[in-house]
Amino acid sequence: MQLEANLEGVPPKYMLQISETVHEKKFICAVHISWLRHSISERKFPTEFLRHETLTDDQVFAFINQGKSSPLGPFWSFIFVKVHSITKETKLYKNLKPVSQLPSPTLITVTPPPVIGQGSNPKTWPQIVEFIGEANFNYVWEKPYISLLDLPRETPNNSCQDFSEVSESDYFAKLLEILYVNHKCSIPQSDQFTSSSEFSRFSISNLAQPLSIIMTSKEKVPATVIIIYPYSEHTLEDCVNFSPHKLLGSNVKQLFVMYQILQLIYDMEILGLPTGNMTLSDFITDECLHVTGMPILNEILQKLEVERPKPVTRCLKVTKFLVYCLQRVKDGISTDGVQHLSPELFESIIRHWCEGLVSNYEYLMFLNYLAGRFCNVNPNYHPVFPWVNDFSGRSGGWRDLTKSKFRLNKGERQLDLMFEEKGVGGTSIAHHVTDILSEITYYVYKARQTSKEVLCKFVRPKWVPAEYPVSIQRMQDWTPDECIPEFYDDPSIFTSIHSDLPDLLPPTWSSSPEEFIEQHRELLESDQVSSKLHHWIDLTFGYKLSGIPAVKSKNVYLSVVDNHSKLAKTGIVQLFQTPHPPRKSTRRDLKNMVKYIDLKRMREGDQSQDALTVLSFPRQYDPCGFLSDFEVCLKFFKTHFNNSDGIHLKGLKVHHAKENPAEGSECSDYVKLFGCIMMELVLPHKLHYISSKLRNISQRFEFYKKLLRNFEPIPVFIKRTIQAIFDLNSLVFSIPLEISIELLLLNNGLSPIPFPKYFPAVYKIVRSLRNYDSTLNTSDPSDLDFRTKVEELKVKSFSRDLIQILNELDEEGLELVLPFVLELFSDPTTRVLAVWILFCPFARAIGREKCGNTLLQPIIQIYESDYNSDKHLKLFHRSFLLQLQSCFGLEVFLENFTTLLIEAIGGWKESEKNSNNPTPTHLKGMDEIEETTNRNRNQEKFRRAFTREESISCSTIAETTGDSNIPEIFMMEQDISDSEDTVPASGRPNSASSASTTTTTGAELISTQTNSDPVESVGGFIHNGAGNSMSSSLDGRSIKSSTQMDITEMCCESVMWLTHRLGPVLCAKYISRNLLRMLTLCYLGHLENTKLDTDEPSCQGDSHAAKVLDCLASISDVYGDSFIERQYIPYAIDVVNSAKKRMSPTIEASLIGISSLLEHIFISMEDSLLASLLNEPVIGSLLKPALDLVTSEQTQFPSGIESRALIVKKIVNMMNGIRRKIGPDFSQQTLKPLVLQLCAKILTVSPELEGEKKNISGVIGSWLASSIYTNFYTIVIGSEYEDMIRDMTLIRVQLTLPSKDANIAWEKGNPNFPKFEQQSSFGSRSFGNRVFVHESDGSGGESLTHSPISPPKDTTRHLKGNWLLYWDHEVGRSASQFNFKQIKLQTFSGHTASIRSIWSFNNENSFLTGSKDKTCRVYSLRNQGDETTVASHKWTYTKHKKAVLSVLFNEPLHLAASTDGTIHIWDPFVGKCVRTIEPVQGKSIRTLKPLSNSSSFIGAGVENFLTVVDPRTTNSYELKMGIGQNSGLVRCMSVSPSGDVVTVGHSSGMISSLDLRGTLMGSWKAHEGEVLQLVNHNRNLISSSLDQHISVWNVDDNKLCFHLRGSTEPVHSMSTFESELISCTTSNRIGVHTRIDPNSDFSSTRLRSDTFKGIVTTINLLPLNQFLLVGADSGLVALLC
Repeated sequence: MQLEANLEGVPPKYMLQISETVHEKKFICAVHISWLRHSISERKFPTEFLRHETLTDDQVFAFINQGKSSPLGPFWSFIFVKVHSITKETKLYKNLKPVSQLPSPTLITVTPPPVIGQGSNPKTWPQIVEFIGEANFNYVWEKPYISLLDLPRETPNNSCQDFSEVSESDYFAKLLEILYVNHKCSIPQSDQFTSSSEFSRFSISNLAQPLSIIMTSKEKVPATVIIIYPYSEHTLEDCVNFSPHKLLGSNVKQLFVMYQILQLIYDMEILGLPTGNMTLSDFITDECLHVTGMPILNEILQKLEVERPKPVTRCLKVTKFLVYCLQRVKDGISTDGVQHLSPELFESIIRHWCEGLVSNYEYLMFLNYLAGRFCNVNPNYHPVFPWVNDFSGRSGGWRDLTKSKFRLNKGERQLDLMFEEKGVGGTSIAHHVTDILSEITYYVYKARQTSKEVLCKFVRPKWVPAEYPVSIQRMQDWTPDECIPEFYDDPSIFTSIHSDLPDLLPPTWSSSPEEFIEQHRELLESDQVSSKLHHWIDLTFGYKLSGIPAVKSKNVYLSVVDNHSKLAKTGIVQLFQTPHPPRKSTRRDLKNMVKYIDLKRMREGDQSQDALTVLSFPRQYDPCGFLSDFEVCLKFFKTHFNNSDGIHLKGLKVHHAKENPAEGSECSDYVKLFGCIMMELVLPHKLHYISSKLRNISQRFEFYKKLLRNFEPIPVFIKRTIQAIFDLNSLVFSIPLEISIELLLLNNGLSPIPFPKYFPAVYKIVRSLRNYDSTLNTSDPSDLDFRTKVEELKVKSFSRDLIQILNELDEEGLELVLPFVLELFSDPTTRVLAVWILFCPFARAIGREKCGNTLLQPIIQIYESDYNSDKHLKLFHRSFLLQLQSCFGLEVFLENFTTLLIEAIGGWKESEKNSNNPTPTHLKGMDEIEETTNRNRNQEKFRRAFTREESISCSTIAETTGDSNIPEIFMMEQDISDSEDTVPASGRPNSASSASTTTTTGAELISTQTNSDPVESVGGFIHNGAGNSMSSSLDGRSIKSSTQMDITEMCCESVMWLTHRLGPVLCAKYISRNLLRMLTLCYLGHLENTKLDTDEPSCQGDSHAAKVLDCLASISDVYGDSFIERQYIPYAIDVVNSAKKRMSPTIEASLIGISSLLEHIFISMEDSLLASLLNEPVIGSLLKPALDLVTSEQTQFPSGIESRALIVKKIVNMMNGIRRKIGPDFSQQTLKPLVLQLCAKILTVSPELEGEKKNISGVIGSWLASSIYTNFYTIVIGSEYEDMIRDMTLIRVQLTLPSKDANIAWEKGNPNFPKFEQQSSFGSRSFGNRVFVHESDGSGGESLTHSPISPPKDTTRHLKGNWLLYWDHEVGRSASQFNFKQIKLQTFSGHTASIRSIWSFNNENSFLTGSKDKTCRVYSLRNQGDETTVASHKWTYTKHKKAVLSVLFNEPLHLAASTDGTIHIWDPFVGKCVRTIEPVQGKSIRTLKPLSNSSSFIGAGVENFLTVVDPRTTNSYELKMGIGQNSGLVRCMSVSPSGDVVTVGHSSGMISSLDLRGTLMGSWKAHEGEVLQLVNHNRNLISSSLDQHISVWNVDDNKLCFHLRGSTEPVHSMSTFESELISCTTSNRIGVHTRIDPNSDFSSTRLRSDTFKGIVTTINLLPLNQFLLVGADSGLVALLC
């Protein structure tokens, strides 16, 4: 078979054959996207195959061999192609289920069908007991059935239902339709297999779905079916062989792979499809370990093909004897034929009937033969048959076969009277039934075939035809006796031989006697009769003819109870002494079982009180039916034949003592296949190659079964499963049920496989995710709207389902779903929405450390790449930035995201919207211009300034209070969401009642913005803590709506929001510093469109820099002009100095940037500051050097004339701004030399000059002369004015100014010329930033008014006093070491007793305190005023009844916890108590510590026990240290950075280390005195004690590493900062160890009384700002640096 020709023009070099069987070949092909789209949409190959544009065929073939598709380019793809050869030959196949009977329909928006074993909550013990009972019922009652004979069942009518003759091509088409529900095969189908589009369902779990199915033309024989699958590079075999750690590193990952394979096998079993001999190479996988199976279609087709069934035959002896009996009974000749019936043959006939191999008619004839009843011999002993129907309807009116016909006809009361009646003299015999078939009844039955004489003799002496029943229905209703066989086999009994007696009429539903006989016979053989017929046999021939059973059933016959004392030739004969065994039938199976759906309905139905007292079982349900039948069979054959062999219930394990105990019950092929695959996943590598050669499931199974006898130890987690499948008897606790796929999937502890409880939920999420991917793969790539909607649904569905189960996932479960989350975060089509919805809850679940290791880079890539639509706008909003801070930590956020925000402010994102490649973070690469502040000079200035500060009295501190006008709860700085008032676009603040509230569960970050459309909620913004709106800091512009706002504006607002939150130091290091550097990028490469022919030259960079300049100005508004003086201007001086040395494009752009900055900020500077800086450095170090650069002929600008013009324009504008600020009088003293320098330069240039002189001449032109004359004519007076006019003769034509007088006249006559007042407030008593000008009526003049240039500034957070000194020191300091200067910045009041505990938030803008005054207080950390300011608390928690011992803040859940012996969990943002946890048995909790990467925390009790608490629930568990009473009381506790080891210090000096799983790792004597404090540093433990030692221990071996030198007093509080240790002693000494090393340097500083009052009780370090929060015994908290 030339399969290459079937691929219609695909070149041989573009496909690689990877496997081949008799009827199937598999290829990897490299195709163009357009070729693939055509194949998917048209279901046929294109006529022309596109070859690669640049690569040769051999190169393409080489890449195919390597499995690398990326070198081919984005428009080329690899695909799997399977080619199947099928014939038109007609064969016999097993019938497939109709499409309508397959699982329910599937739609993208519909939740997938439930997964086996899925449960939302863990089962309680009563629920487990209930489930065990239900499982026992399903496996022991519903499935098993009675098996009396190991012979095939006779199914004459079922043969046509189970198998069909159909052509191979038609059957293959139907098979593909069931396997691949989303694809219609184009193979022509017969009527039986016509596809119906009205039914749809979910695809088979984890079955690889094809992209397209293509059929060759109908005329070709054999036909070829080509199936195209998506290409996947890896299989499970590759994973196990070449990447074993991917699976073997985690048991959960291996189990999840097995779980997916089980789901595939289970679905195939449900559909009745074989799986074929699948191996690991048939399962493809990806980096997420999602497994899909590639079906072996030809093997499936072969297994569905059946041999033509041979006619079902029964035992030849049974058949011969039944024919003999039937002939003898019908002929009425009684011979000695009974002698031929042996006991074995008798038993065999009964067994044949029970198994359904003998019909009811034949068996009843056999029983009549045994009872001696023959036709045409004696009417009293004629054969009897039961009446089975009252003929009211063909499918209704069934007779109750458990009662005799006499009883049904006469009624219960009459039979009771006959049994109790006694005649005269006591001669009557108590009985119920006279006879089974009386003489008169017999002749009435046969009246139409009997002569009148006989009828008049035995029925009625007078011939009255009307006395005889006219119809069979009337006859059945009239007679009390049983029926005769003629009504089942002889239609002539209906035909009358009498002229005056009409024929017997059949029922109305039968048209003729012949049809009735056939239908009556069918009724006799029906399941309804077969399931009850053994009861009629007991009444007529069996044990109910005598004894107590006869009395109970009211079946005492007269001829039986007379004890046969008289001779007789006829009578009732009892054949059996025990109940007759039942016949197999569907009806009887239904009676003995209850369906699972009925149990579920009973369990989940009406739960009312009345319903609980009454159980409603299904109709005719017999819970003991199977056991009763089993007992009947045993007793019957044991009694009559003394034989019970071969009688058992299938479904139960049968163990025979003589059997080999190693051989268990036979498993199904599905279980065998799973067992083999499971072994291949866990066995050593060499066995995989052996198993791959065994292409038969039975061979593989037997191979592994023998292998296990001498195999090395099996992994513990899977050992029980392997034993249950391969060697069931080896289990210690044997499973009483047969192993099935459904049993293996049970996720409730009953399954041999230890699947975690969350597997069904995780699998449901993954399956749904892959269903969406499958829909996208098969959708039209050009239908962007549909694909966008599906992608959105994909993200929302996955996020919703995952968030619901996050609390149930353990660490390995989170590791399992992490690849799928990363996949969504990395896909350009889904990552923005996925990050917006899913990032925060998932990041909190995995913990901050793993979040930074796994999620940081994908999110950074989103910020660097995704900026081309409005959807990305929400990622720059402060609500999401707050999530990033909370989950990554403030330090990681500042280092990675501030540069991205600032780049967006400068228009860097907008400038590359059309770029598909991720742009680098260019600010991180800006190393040419750096701040070169003189560090030594700043430190010296800092030292001198500090020594001049005077001490602050305590009275001043006590008199200073915080701002109490704003509600406390909205002043809190939060990490979870903004709790401050929101301001809508209209500018009106929302009321407190409508303010957004936050949840405490941690599932959502923001209440309103998460539930609503995130884009629509971006527009509102939040007040800063000081009460002023953010919008006021952006030049008073109104905020646009979310639809109008671009990324630049959004980032500008977010940066200003960060400015208020971070404080002055972090703002200077991460915000303003990068904004200054961003000015360079704003102009770098954006000078090409500079306009020089206008009055004021401009370029594109000006628009990019506008927002950056606004932010820089707003920062100076918030923290004061110190930013301008000590950061902006020094940076500008450094740029100018660098430009003097070397002019490069970067320095050129920086020079333009700082020119724009100075032009922008000089207007808003305070007069006093400008006056102090004007001569030096503004003019001396900035304006004059810059002016010398642009007017120098030696300076060469890379951008030429454009950059010169821009710098000159900005210098002139700077000078003009200063002039307006200081007035004309002061301007003559300061600016006049610069103006004259420019005027002198105008005279020296000429348009005829060349080189740089020509460039200068282009700059020094008419627009500059006009600008100088317009703005500076007032400061140049007298003879110098005449000289200036004379020097400007070159531009006299442009200005048309003939003389000074004419010029003055022109000024007076020009309405647009500004009239400045000749007086300035600069330096005068009327101090202020006001420039008064006269408004002009024309539109061309300056739009200056009498209003101030800028609104009044809010000086609340301006840097003053020690805050300014501290900020100046930190900004100029580049070292990362902790430098304690003992400077007090602020004092916090509120507590009335000693501070016991301080806990600062990760964002370092708030902290919690716990005090001996039984309260916990929340404080906000923000600079306000100077060092004399005393800030009050924002909220107080007052529910404690004792002194608070410890307090902490749970970052993942944003809840606070504190203890006074009783643990209180409360929300500091909402201001309410969440729950309290009382101590167990009075054991109080002394200290609390959070667990790393977990939402739980741990508390240590005084009496040597630990309590682990999950704040989300009330669940907690206790760990006992168990080291004896000699250890003393617990004094302190520390948790390792990994969060799995807890160390406790005791009052005896001992230290105990405990694993959180409950294992005591060690306990040792560490100190001679009480242990005061424990701190973890990397893998070491640092302890301090009353013995004045600070010791470093190795936690792994509990050995002393070394003692830290330096401390001479007991250290009661310690904190670590990077590699340093900060400590505090009992005498108020703050010590700093520069390294955790025995030879480290140590410095100690005693707190001065003017800095700190009282005794230090605890300290807390803020590492980013390098603050120290020091708690005192007086209740005050001091902020020191």
